[in-house]
Amino acid sequence: MTKTADNIEKSIESIASDLSGIFRSIDKSVYDASGHPFAFFGKGARSRFTLFMADALSLKREVSEKISVCAELIHTASLLHDDCIDGSSFRRGLPTVQERDGINISILLGDLIVSHAFELTDRISKDLTIELVYAVRKMAEGELMEENFKHKRISVEELRKIISNKTGSLFRWCALAACYLSKNCSLLDVCGKIGEETGISFQIIDDAIDIETGSGDSGKDGLKDILNGKMTLPVILAFDDGDMGRKIEEKLSVIEKSSLPDPLCAAEISKMLRENGFTARARETAVENVKNLFPLIEKLPNREKTEDLKNYLMALAQRRS
Repeated sequence: MTKTADNIEKSIESIASDLSGIFRSIDKSVYDASGHPFAFFGKGARSRFTLFMADALSLKREVSEKISVCAELIHTASLLHDDCIDGSSFRRGLPTVQERDGINISILLGDLIVSHAFELTDRISKDLTIELVYAVRKMAEGELMEENFKHKRISVEELRKIISNKTGSLFRWCALAACYLSKNCSLLDVCGKIGEETGISFQIIDDAIDIETGSGDSGKDGLKDILNGKMTLPVILAFDDGDMGRKIEEKLSVIEKSSLPDPLCAAEISKMLRENGFTARARETAVENVKNLFPLIEKLPNREKTEDLKNYLMALAQRRS
């Protein structure tokens, strides 16, 4: 595993370098990336998933790196748009583009980055471009559903549909792209399922981390989901818990009716969710989702590499930051 991890990190460095090159190539009269520091590449979860998945499919690393670059471009564009929607001031420890340069720049830069992703994907395979367009559409649908359901009680199944679209669809595309290019097309459904469920588990943990870390501990604005009235799995689990659910619902109602963000109230909700085990239960759900993927992962052709993929997905579902 140590050798695999070293090879993965080398690929991550290559992907990060390619991304930097793309941003530097933008005409400075359009956007000067060098003069406006912004963390365009974070932990690279989508890249790492793609690399491990592609290894298990025996796809050449240079090809999976190209897929990863396209996925990271789409993800970065979605973050630029999300920061505008949420009014976020920090991302990955740095000021967001919308905070520093304004909403207009952030939205337009996101659109520009999407166009680069489509162009690069088209060079790899036009079939993959069509699938990426579909993935981006599903991401937008998921975000719109999330907006529509703000401050509203929803079911676990409705939440799964939201995060399957907004997060699972890009992970799914990464898995499908690796499967298609490795010429294992009989496994497309299997790979699509692995990608989608990985994305769902990833988002469940991301939402739990937002509740657990609070403001300033994660390199971005904390408790933003609570403050923005977004429904997450810990909150939905709490709603079904009688008296505790009513207490949390009352506090969420205060936030909804407030004309200004109420971080103190959000912190109280966060404490209630943590101390009553709702974030822990959400974490357990994510881990169980990943474990349920193991029989599918075992169908992938490179058995030596399937264990690496399993280990990575477990690490993803157990992360604390």
